[in-house]
Amino acid sequence: GISKDEDEKDKTYLALGYSAGDFSNPEEILALDILYDMILNNSAAPVKKALMDAGIGKSVDGGFENSIKQPLFLILIKGANEDKKDKFKKVLRESLQEIVDKGIDKDLALASINKREFALREADFGGYPKGLVYYYQVVESYMYNSDPFSQLQYNNLLENIKNGVDKRYFENLIEKYLLNNNHCLLYTLKPEKGYIEKKEKHIEEKLNIVKSQLTDNDRENIISKVRNLRAIQEKDDTEEQLNTIPNLSISDVNQDIEIIPFEERDEDGIKVLYSDLNTNKIAYLKLIFDAKVIPQELIQYGKLLSEVLGKISTNKYNYDTLINEISIHTGGIRFNLNNYMDSLDKDQYYPKFMVRSKALNTDIDKAMNLMLEILTSTKFEEKDLILQIIRENKSNHEAMIQSAGNAVAARRLLSSISQKAAYDEKVSGLEYYRFLCDLESNFENKWNELSLNLSKVSKLLFNKSNLIVSFAGEEEDYITFKNSMPIIGRSLKPESNLYKDYVFLNNKTNEGLTTQANIQYVAKGGNFKKDGFSYSGSLLVLQTIAKYDYLWNRVRVKGGAYGVSLDFGITGNLFISSYRDPNLVDTLKAYDDMAEYLRQFSASKRDMDKYIIGAVRDLDVPLTSSMRAERAIEMYFSKVTYDMIRKERQEVLSTTLEDIKSLSNLMESVMKQNYITVLGNEGNITKNKDLFDRVVSAMW
Repeated sequence: GISKDEDEKDKTYLALGYSAGDFSNPEEILALDILYDMILNNSAAPVKKALMDAGIGKSVDGGFENSIKQPLFLILIKGANEDKKDKFKKVLRESLQEIVDKGIDKDLALASINKREFALREADFGGYPKGLVYYYQVVESYMYNSDPFSQLQYNNLLENIKNGVDKRYFENLIEKYLLNNNHCLLYTLKPEKGYIEKKEKHIEEKLNIVKSQLTDNDRENIISKVRNLRAIQEKDDTEEQLNTIPNLSISDVNQDIEIIPFEERDEDGIKVLYSDLNTNKIAYLKLIFDAKVIPQELIQYGKLLSEVLGKISTNKYNYDTLINEISIHTGGIRFNLNNYMDSLDKDQYYPKFMVRSKALNTDIDKAMNLMLEILTSTKFEEKDLILQIIRENKSNHEAMIQSAGNAVAARRLLSSISQKAAYDEKVSGLEYYRFLCDLESNFENKWNELSLNLSKVSKLLFNKSNLIVSFAGEEEDYITFKNSMPIIGRSLKPESNLYKDYVFLNNKTNEGLTTQANIQYVAKGGNFKKDGFSYSGSLLVLQTIAKYDYLWNRVRVKGGAYGVSLDFGITGNLFISSYRDPNLVDTLKAYDDMAEYLRQFSASKRDMDKYIIGAVRDLDVPLTSSMRAERAIEMYFSKVTYDMIRKERQEVLSTTLEDIKSLSNLMESVMKQNYITVLGNEGNITKNKDLFDRVVSAMW
């Protein structure tokens, strides 16, 4: 649904899904996954390009869902209109037929195969233990009557796929599963003004009819069942029940911390941050530029620059060739605007423009050349491509508002509290989303200014004097990297840099951000250091208690929210946020009541050990080599020392019941600061508008 003030235009979703492949054929499943990337998953992908050029929608998405018995190949158009569905089918079919008739581009095929092979060999699952992921894959295959190890044995599968490129392997897949497959469905999801209100009214009328037909006995029976449910929810497990569950003790926990190898070196006048890690012959390379050279009024163009680079042409490569070159020779090149906190000051922060690449140690030279080609020779003249990138990023932000509203609300809330959070909101939150909306709506009028600003920010950022380089790999790989360093000197010249001091207004503004969803994301917080409290490891134990006991039971089990989280920052920032929450006022009251819960808090030694071990678990998240290198860089820029980490761990391990009870005053103090942001149902927020200083639509 959309609000009564919104326009239905360009808000329809068109999805075409094909039943494709069978779990018992792992080679075909892997090939279809590669095919999706090849034809739909980047701006040079031919089918995506055809759909975008035809003006069917504002972005193309989808995926290949291969973890089910009957895999699904999905093409999704966002920002479309219902009258374009026939054109969608026509253009899709024509573009697929053209690939079959003319043959797939061999470089494109090689790039997508290499990209998938690199990911399989690197086996970086973003913090999930590798063994656990492999275990799930084994169970998944076994569950669908396939060879349990089929997903792990990919060498022969990849070799067969590579050998098939010149034998119409992918063209045959397209014919079999996309052109000649009638087991497909076109689904249209179109907006309707006031849909949520109509739905709620229908439910209310239906419930009133049911209620009018209830006898007194029926009512008492329902009340009794609810009362019994509450009693079950509030009842503690018995000691006998708890003892059936195996548990660790504090003595089982490692008392010390991991020290990540890290040192500063100098190569040709450039500072190098080096982590000597076993990376299985994969080199992790970063070019780090200080983003405080960007004037405050152009900060958001710095973020946009990170989304444009690598997706448009350079002097040497047109954009589709560039994308292929990146995938053939590296594991990817990514651009981000990162912002590192100062661990000692909530208003100090260090924004960095990061260029990340990973490559086999034999391809370090090629990776370096590609990175510098993009940084120094990108042409900000490709109007249609840049508009497409803006639309895709706007669409991604709209999806985030709907599906990760807890993060959106928390970021918005914190932007009223600290300068760092205000910067983050400007480049990652609703402020940035609105910046993208404005660019899209006024694109023709703003094009010259937009192109000039991207070029200006690029010139300010990318010079040798503004650069720190990071490298992770073994010492012998470092030698190869060192031999590549002169490429930087030839590409980037030293400049005199003027670093800016940004000032953002941290006005306390409680906001209601309305959507047409029928749930809320409720955030409340403040800064405990502002009221004289200090950070300690005991707060991480409280975080565990709150997430898996008090807030879990009060907001999730009883309140019906899908989830709830609590976060204590080392700078003093604190927030609580609920996820897909049917309530608003009751959730805020649960947050406020937490202080009293802590005053009355009691726990057995077994329970305290459980909470402490839970906190240690969050400290000891499994890290891959690339994640270790990232952690070392984060510590470096945030001024976090190993003494600080060691002290925090000891505070966690020595936390007592009294330590937790004493934190009641901290929670009460922060809740009284009364910083509130709620993102969600327009009706619920409007009904409680007195809670807010401002009520505005989250979506533009």
